Amino acid sequence: MSKLKVRNIEKVSGTNITLGASGDTTTISSDVIKTNVWKDSGGNTLWSSDGSGTVSSVNAGIAGAGLVLISDTAASDDANVTITGLSSAYDEYMFLWIGVKPATNSVNLNVYATNDGTNYTATSSNPSQVVHQGESESTNWFTNGGSTTGTASPMVACYDVGSDADQSCMGQLYLCQPSSTTTIKNFFCRAKWSHAGDYTHMLWNAGYYVLESSAITGLRFSFSSGNIAVGNFQLYGIK
Repeated sequence: MSKLKVRNIEKVSGTNITLGASGDTTTISSDVIKTNVWKDSGGNTLWSSDGSGTVSSVNAGIAGAGLVLISDTAASDDANVTITGLSSAYDEYMFLWIGVKPATNSVNLNVYATNDGTNYTATSSNPSQVVHQGESESTNWFTNGGSTTGTASPMVACYDVGSDADQSCMGQLYLCQPSSTTTIKNFFCRAKWSHAGDYTHMLWNAGYYVLESSAITGLRFSFSSGNIAVGNFQLYGIK
């Protein structure tokens, strides 16, 4: 059997290099194969990577049931974090924010939605309820946090978040059927954070985006004043 020994193989023209012919079995004796996108013979993407070790998409046919990580964004003194990638591949998505700290004290973490990828002004309606406890455990209460409705009115995921060294916020937001063009887009959220007044707060929030005929394509997280000092924001698809 003949051997071809080269350091590089480049295409003569076009964009594809073909190894073997239809019906052949091609064996590659290698410990490492480096590529960012794997496709089947029909050209369908099985999975892809961003080149930095993060799998950015997995074909729904092989992902299996459960959570599928779509993106993981680390904030570092950013005005906002925008998460896109919503599609009809999943009927439900989960957003996580972990260890998120504001650069400015006593600010709200707001969530805005877009249906065009440019304007984060989708109309929402969302009542909330809050549990409050002081650091000394001497002050406790439960309250209805009210609701907000209107164009460009954000969903407040955490409010009056403190910026002390030991303070931050975390939470989960579930968004259902964002790609539907026939129904409103329901969501619910639960979050936990350190209040600027040295209290610990937990919030339950539920509502919907009033966009029956338009898909939600992304969410934007930002504080009501100042930047996001640090924190991670993750997007999962749920099968």
